[in-house]
Amino acid sequence: MSSKLSRAEIVATYRGVTVSIRRVEATYYDNLRTVLHRHFSSISKDDMIIQTKDLDICKGEYVDIPDELWVGIGPRLRSIKIVTRATVTRPPPETYLRYQAFYGANEDTTLSPKQRYIVATVGANSVFVPRGRVTEYKDLVVTLVRYFPALVEDHVFVQTSGRNIDIPAELWPDISRDIEGIKVISRPPNVSVAEEIAEIGDTA
Repeated sequence: MSSKLSRAEIVATYRGVTVSIRRVEATYYDNLRTVLHRHFSSISKDDMIIQTKDLDICKGEYVDIPDELWVGIGPRLRSIKIVTRATVTRPPPETYLRYQAFYGANEDTTLSPKQRYIVATVGANSVFVPRGRVTEYKDLVVTLVRYFPALVEDHVFVQTSGRNIDIPAELWPDISRDIEGIKVISRPPNVSVAEEIAEIGDTA
């Protein structure tokens, strides 16, 4: 990819088909989806999920970009991938508008992606989560449920990526500062990992 292309255009891929999109046409998420729909008319704009693995924080894996974060993430990217699935990691419109109103003009663009976002993984899917929104554990859980509607707040447990260690709610504000990625699991409250393993052994 030429440096000129990386500055003026962004490459979008859907099911193996690649197109180049002018960045000026993709400043905002809605504009981006409109342009993508012109190229890939078989997919509804509402069903589009935009992903990238360009950033170091992605660790080589594709991560969903929620609507309200595109303005901050999009200009850093050279390429995106469009996918669809039953559950779209997209918060309700009122959440999007509140975020844009508060963060739109105030977001510090000098911060690196690692300083601005955490990658949250639920099952096989990952999504960018803004650090500024999840400084408290309760806010983190609420945000995760918005992005992944299948989750139930009381059943959400957050672990460090790559290790099955729960992060206690009271420790989240301090621990989260040094965390780039988290693993999100769902299990009934008051059930420990040891109890889960014991139950699996009993049914084996």
